[in-house]
Amino acid sequence: MPIDVDKYPLVYSTTTHLAYNIDNFFYDRKHYVWIALYADNLAVQAASSNPITIAADFAKGIVTQDRHNEKILGNIVGVLNGVKHMFETKKIDRKTKKDIISRIKTATFEDFYPMLYIIDTKKVNDRIIHVPPKEGARANFPEYKICDLQEGEYEIIDLREIIKAGKNIPGERVN
Repeated sequence: MPIDVDKYPLVYSTTTHLAYNIDNFFYDRKHYVWIALYADNLAVQAASSNPITIAADFAKGIVTQDRHNEKILGNIVGVLNGVKHMFETKKIDRKTKKDIISRIKTATFEDFYPMLYIIDTKKVNDRIIHVPPKEGARANFPEYKICDLQEGEYEIIDLREIIKAGKNIPGERVN
């Protein structure tokens, strides 16, 4: 189900440096993203589907050095699920799988700084997948995903410097 590009010329998603770099290095610069119609609209979006809230949750875990931060742990699980899928569908080999898992195991808080995708709806509208309401965060608001977002279809804002804002955050390992 395509999105009304006149009403929503841009859609949004949040990722981490870890996921973004793995996608770029190991998955031919193709990104699997859940997208939102708004960057920040809690009046209609659940907090767990709100890109700005998601970024703030990552920031909270980074700034407090919380190794049990749900967003950080969820990102690790998500990246591992991606590795499993790519291996099972034969898009990566055993060595690549091992290399990615090693990269995840050595991740530091730096790797979980959030990045905001600003996606050109016209460029991806034919590949947007409508998420069934039972899988979404809020039953009465649509959610979408793109399985192969590519360069040239988005701009990315690295939120690292905004979050650091003068804080000295060491590169302590997360797991």
